[in-house]
Amino acid sequence: MIPDHRHTQRRSRVRRPRRFRAWAVSLAAGIAVMLVLLIVQLTRQVSATGDVQARIDEAAALMEKGNYAPAYCIWIDLAQDGDSQAQYSLGWMFHNGYGVAIDDEQAVKWWEAAAAQGHAEAQFDLGMLFSQGSTVGKDMARAVSWYRQAAKQGHEEAALILLALAGEGEEPAREAVEDLALARQLGTDVTVSVPRASVREAPSTQSRRLIILDKGTRLIELGQSGKWRKVWVARLARIGWMHEGLIE
Repeated sequence: MIPDHRHTQRRSRVRRPRRFRAWAVSLAAGIAVMLVLLIVQLTRQVSATGDVQARIDEAAALMEKGNYAPAYCIWIDLAQDGDSQAQYSLGWMFHNGYGVAIDDEQAVKWWEAAAAQGHAEAQFDLGMLFSQGSTVGKDMARAVSWYRQAAKQGHEEAALILLALAGEGEEPAREAVEDLALARQLGTDVTVSVPRASVREAPSTQSRRLIILDKGTRLIELGQSGKWRKVWVARLARIGWMHEGLIE
């Protein structure tokens, strides 16, 4: 008897769609499960972020009321989990002795942890600590390094201190100011627009002249007072004042 291939082919064609449909259903179910898990994970992350901020706010409120012990418990828990604001706040407690013994080694530990995550205030306070050197040993190289990192993030006080240090002859500070200026991270780049221009000690024609600059001399504008511009004069490594009509 000759086999009926037509029936065989017909049965074969019927099986394939069933297998495909089963595979498609399985795939869709798998994708659905993955989406559900992803949504759950994102929800937990959002909730965790909200919880962290709520705890930070709680600790800050406790600090304002002078309830340092419970604030410390919150800060230390969050700091150990890597929260930079908690690390900074914990360092501040150790530096000032709020509810704990003054311990600048601990302050440095927690400020450096926060600073490594880009916390500008922690970077600035480390600069202050190492430039003063009353408790951790004076280290101007480290101080300038931290001031520089804070200034790169727009910390104005750090930038001004770098300028002051450069004016006092601190070579690392002078190099930091020049690098920040070149990277346009410190003030505004301007040039002398007239053949010869005076730089004054104060924003007045009656103030002492510091230097006369030639046309094209580059300066860093740091601020203004009326029609006078506060500028950083690299040649003098100090701040002076120029009338706005002399620069562009």
